[in-house]
Amino acid sequence: MVLKKDRPPVGVENSSKMSNEQPVTKRQRIESLGNEQPEPESSASSAHIASASSASSLAIPGPSNASLPADEIDNASVVILNNHHGIPIEYSLMSPISDNGCDLQSLQTYLAKQCLCGVTDQTLKNLFQSQYNHSNGITRVATLSEWSTNKLLEFLSNIQLLFDVYLKQNSTGSICGRIKDVCDALILNERNLISDIIDLSGYNDKYVQFLSRKLMASFLVIAKDSEMLQYYLKKLVDNLFSLNQLNELEVQKISFTLDIFKRIVEWKDIELHPLGDDFDESDLLPIEPPIETNYFHYSINQGSSLSSASTSDSSRMLSRRHDTHANDANRDCQLEHLTDSESFDTTNLKCETVKILENKWRALLETMKKLIPRSSHGYGECSILTFLSLWESIISVQANLSVIDTHPFHAQLDQFEKLLSSNLSTTVYKQMLSLFNEALCYGSTLALQDSIPDETCGLAHAIINRVKYNGLLNSLPQRQQPTDGSVSLIGYTGRSVDYMHDSFHHCPREYQSTDAHPNIDRTLLQKMVLLVLKSVAVSVRAIRSDSSDSSIGSTDAQALADMRVIEQNMRDVLRKLETFLKNKMHFLPATHFSKILIDLFGDQDDYLIESMVCTLDVVIGFSYWKNEFLELVAMMNPVYIFLEFLVMIRHGSDLLLDLLVSNETCFLLYLLRFLKYIRVNWTMFATSCHMFKNDATELDGTMKVLTRLRFKINKMVLDKQYPYDIQPILRLLESCESIHEGNEL
Repeated sequence: MVLKKDRPPVGVENSSKMSNEQPVTKRQRIESLGNEQPEPESSASSAHIASASSASSLAIPGPSNASLPADEIDNASVVILNNHHGIPIEYSLMSPISDNGCDLQSLQTYLAKQCLCGVTDQTLKNLFQSQYNHSNGITRVATLSEWSTNKLLEFLSNIQLLFDVYLKQNSTGSICGRIKDVCDALILNERNLISDIIDLSGYNDKYVQFLSRKLMASFLVIAKDSEMLQYYLKKLVDNLFSLNQLNELEVQKISFTLDIFKRIVEWKDIELHPLGDDFDESDLLPIEPPIETNYFHYSINQGSSLSSASTSDSSRMLSRRHDTHANDANRDCQLEHLTDSESFDTTNLKCETVKILENKWRALLETMKKLIPRSSHGYGECSILTFLSLWESIISVQANLSVIDTHPFHAQLDQFEKLLSSNLSTTVYKQMLSLFNEALCYGSTLALQDSIPDETCGLAHAIINRVKYNGLLNSLPQRQQPTDGSVSLIGYTGRSVDYMHDSFHHCPREYQSTDAHPNIDRTLLQKMVLLVLKSVAVSVRAIRSDSSDSSIGSTDAQALADMRVIEQNMRDVLRKLETFLKNKMHFLPATHFSKILIDLFGDQDDYLIESMVCTLDVVIGFSYWKNEFLELVAMMNPVYIFLEFLVMIRHGSDLLLDLLVSNETCFLLYLLRFLKYIRVNWTMFATSCHMFKNDATELDGTMKVLTRLRFKINKMVLDKQYPYDIQPILRLLESCESIHEGNEL
């Protein structure tokens, strides 16, 4: 019995025309290096050699619903057709591993070296070896969910490693032809493998669950056929979003699908194989294509043309690669080169995923609203965390999705803010704060926009109202800090676990101290404070759409009255925040807010700079009403915050330069607006410097730091080392220096 690969993927309805054709993909093969010599025949397959086939392919055995009589199973066989030579090789499905063949451990070694050209057909067959169920005299191929856990883990691990190598090599533009053949055969999904993997969503093993999710995400990235993608995405949604009841199995299935979608939305091209560091660097370098117009050639060589010298280098590199990947018969790796610069551009897949998920989003939100309050007991915590992380990834600017695609996912954020309570598990509470902080992405997005979306303003107003009226700050989950020398850890489900000092043993209940001082996790505190500051800054910016527009006057009595009400509300919220931080961080009542802010965010550069931008924009938003809101300006004094920041970095201009060059923070935006602010309000800047720690030399010391920074920037500009146009910063620095030299106080 011969199982041939001549039908469309299982579950996808295709026309009869497609049954005899290879799937059309965007990848284009242009050349195979090395001479095409007939592959040596193994002893197990020499008796079954047939004539060459024009439509060469690789048929992979896998899970199936086929039933075979017990007396015929020993004669069942599959066909492997070598893609380079078109020679069909037939062998028994149940045949033992050849003594001369490689075992699965050797196969993994070849995959780690990113080449399968030295692997025998028998070993490849063993990678996809099926298991069988025997009942009533009928032998049936078992589905994946019926496999033993160890066998299933081994199978899924090998497939995932194969996909990892395939994706890594594809990103370089050169790929082992044999690896490509095996993956192409898997993409065809003849044996219903992918449907079986989806069915593993109910498998009761967390390791199988993890591998299945990762493998499904990799498969969807590799499978470029839009019809196939839509089919399986809909199958994931329809089969796994059974929202009628919230039993443990259904919650597990929801987590399965959401994790796959999350991996797709967060997908980035693989730059280095996980096992790449274990091998010589030459094994990882791609072979340069011999076509000058090749996209990958330009990306590797930075636009230079392919010279004879580089061709010679490529030959030597190829020789080294062949020496590493050749088997005992010294067969070379049959490399293929790809010319499509968007071979794995996942933008279309992300859009399809988000579009399909949008149809179920409201139902999913209602389910999570019921599930989140139950997380305090550890129920469904993994599903909740995956859902919140997926939501954050979709609305994140790093996802590179259009505003139209992500707009529906900004709805009901303010409704989920109401779910924040001290009864939530710490991990869920922290992930919710991360979601809201991403929605209020002030430093990277909102601070640069002329208008703020209504959904974002709604979330900011909801947070401000909860801080002012409903005690949002006091809803932070607290942990008990033992006083008997034991160490308290917040467990995964939010329950405190105490350990004896210098020991991994639990502290006995009768010896646990009851006189404990409640405290809050520092990361939770940072996320909450940043969220409040962002909400205040967004609300002020929504009122004053262009904070740099100094043409707005203060003569309108009604407008001034409205601004006084708004300023009073914002000041009340900031006062509550300041008092809360002083109590939790044990600062004296007279400590200025700037000191607290720098101390809180001192270990998180991105949080620190974004909080500095928020406080600066809040002050700027009210600064156009001259001498009207001095109390708020004094409380949020941006000069004090900058001076405390300089103290923290020990007045190092090198660190300022590093922050300017780096794209990990919004320091460029902050410094640009701060220099504009002190140039316009120079008297206030100079006075604040003199009052800061009662040091009359603070102004001169601060200007020396800024002057050194300007010198270093100028040097980088002259050496053409600066990554972007820094002239606006240079002009502002020069302007402030001129004011300081002519108007010292």
